[in-house]
Amino acid sequence: MNAEEICASLIQEHEQFSNIINYYYNSTTKNQPCRTSSFTGTKYMAELLQPGQNPRRVKEVLQMERHVFIELRNWMVENRVLKQQKSIGVDEQLGIFLMIVGHANSNRDIQERFQRSGSTISKYFSQVVKGLLQLYPEVITLPNPHIIPWQISSNTKFYPFFQNCIGAADGTHILAKVPTDKMGRFRNRKGDISQNVLGICTFNLQFCYILSGWEGSAHDSRVLQHALSPGGELTVPDGKYYLVDAGYPTRKGFLPPYRGVRYHLREQALASQKPETKEELFNLRHSQLRNAVERIFGVLKKRFPILKIQMEYPFHIQAQIVRAITALHNYINIHSDEDDLEDWENEAQPDQMRNRFGPVNNTEDREMVRLREEIALQMWGSYQRILQESF
Repeated sequence: MNAEEICASLIQEHEQFSNIINYYYNSTTKNQPCRTSSFTGTKYMAELLQPGQNPRRVKEVLQMERHVFIELRNWMVENRVLKQQKSIGVDEQLGIFLMIVGHANSNRDIQERFQRSGSTISKYFSQVVKGLLQLYPEVITLPNPHIIPWQISSNTKFYPFFQNCIGAADGTHILAKVPTDKMGRFRNRKGDISQNVLGICTFNLQFCYILSGWEGSAHDSRVLQHALSPGGELTVPDGKYYLVDAGYPTRKGFLPPYRGVRYHLREQALASQKPETKEELFNLRHSQLRNAVERIFGVLKKRFPILKIQMEYPFHIQAQIVRAITALHNYINIHSDEDDLEDWENEAQPDQMRNRFGPVNNTEDREMVRLREEIALQMWGSYQRILQESF
């Protein structure tokens, strides 16, 4: 046997030996249990929820106070959304969902934290989403048109001028993951793949309407048009209206600011001067009041950072998750202490995922244009009297 034959034989023997080693390694590791920590999800949730636990820790983990978690868990059980199982309790089932949406954790991260399989994590995440969609109509309802929001009635800058205003509306973009052949429809004007979400809120930062699932390329006014169609289920009582920004047309029930005039609060601050016309004054106070919808989206994305990433779910599930999280937001606010929302708002950044472009349709509703002019005139007259009395 010459040197070449000896070398070839050694290489063959080495390959055979490597194959044996790889086979042995793969056969043993694949059958070896992976989630074997003694500190299971059951123990973790029991420790987290025990009386006397640090409230800050509970809130950082679950995005809500302990008593709110318990009330939500009880609702889930009473409405047969979640059931106590021999292998996994209801606290753990709900905790899995909250850890995912509240920390943008991956399925694998949650597997390790709760010592559960990936299929178990997915199962109970989906169960809680379904439950929150069931909760949605209980906590997200259109405002009572017979009640003037106290944020308006108690502030002379807004009352009586905006006494028929019942909320604020705007669109926001949530990052989306879609098949390659659909990316063009979902690419928004900033170049991101997203879904366009219409949100309407009251001035105490509660959602009263959500429409999710629209392509990121869709204009805000088109999404609103669908919301007002029979399938969208959005109605505006006669004589009432929502505040919107200049990206929406002036239409019945929706009042935008004057276009071509300083509007956003930052613009007013940079100008460092008092309003010089009735249009500037109207836009300033309109912006101060409508700012609620930007604040609520900022709080929502701060509290539930899953809304800042591309979610690894089919798109229709991504749209459902948005609705589910807004329902959860309202539920938490309803049942939390008064300062809970303020804590989140202090940490939140203003919503940046918004379209700031003009309306597709420049046709304006004459009645709403007339109403805006009447409000601006009354507001300007009152403002001038206050200025005169101050000298």
